[in-house]
Amino acid sequence: MFNTQFMIFIYKIFRKISYFFKVSFSFSSDGEDYTLLKIFEHIDVGNYIDIGSNHPILHSNTYSLYLKGWRGVCVDPLPYLVPKYKKFRFSDKFYNKGFFLGNESITAPFYFFPDNPDNSTFDLNQVKLLNDEYNRSNFKVLDVSFVSVDEIINNFNVNSSIHLISIDVEGLEYEILQEFIGKNIFPWVFCVEELSFVANDISTSKVYKYLTSKGYKLISRTFLSSIYILDSALPNLINNNTKIWNLYK
Repeated sequence: MFNTQFMIFIYKIFRKISYFFKVSFSFSSDGEDYTLLKIFEHIDVGNYIDIGSNHPILHSNTYSLYLKGWRGVCVDPLPYLVPKYKKFRFSDKFYNKGFFLGNESITAPFYFFPDNPDNSTFDLNQVKLLNDEYNRSNFKVLDVSFVSVDEIINNFNVNSSIHLISIDVEGLEYEILQEFIGKNIFPWVFCVEELSFVANDISTSKVYKYLTSKGYKLISRTFLSSIYILDSALPNLINNNTKIWNLYK
C-alpha cells in the first residue's frame, strides 16, 4: 500500500522549500488549490467532497488538502481511476460513478474521450460542442451508474460542517449545486469550474447568481474556476487569517 505518511513528509519539505524560494506549489489545473490552501490555512483537520475529481493527484483541487491531513469523498466515472485512488488516495472514499441528478433511471450514457479524458461528460450538448469547436469526435459511450447526494452524505462520516465542495463536471456544475443546496447542504466553500467567463462578466453566470442569492461571496476567479465562500462561515476562516480578513474588512 502506498505510504501516505511518507508523501505527507515529502510534501511538507517541498512546501517549505517553495515558500523559501517564493515559488507556488500546486497540483490543480489552474492553481485553485493554492487559493484553497490560503483560505483554509488554519483548518488542519478538514473535509471535502470532490465531484468530477479526475486523477487523484494530477489536476486535483483536493490533493494538497489530502496531504495536509484532510479527508473526504471523490466522485468520478472515468473507468481507469479505481486502482489509482486505491494506491494514492486510499484514505478517501472514492465512487467510480456519475452524480445522480434526480433522474428516474439508475444508469446513463457517459461519453468517454480516451484521447482527452478530461472532456468526458454525461452532457450530450457538451459532446456536440467538443466536436464542433475542437473536432473531437473519438469517444466511447459507456453505461455508468450514479451516486446520489444522500448516499454521499450518509457515508461521509462527518460530524461537523462540510468545508469544501469542488465541482468540475464538464457542463453540469449548476445542476449539481442546486442538488446539494436543495438538500440544505451549505459547505463553507464551493470551488466550481465556470468556463467561458472572465472576471468582468462572471456576475452574469448562472452559478454566480445562484450562489450569491444563497449567501455566498465570490472570493477568487482563475481562468477555469470560481471560488465562493459562505458568509456565515467567515468567522471560522478569518480567525488569525489576515489574508482572508483583508479581503472582507
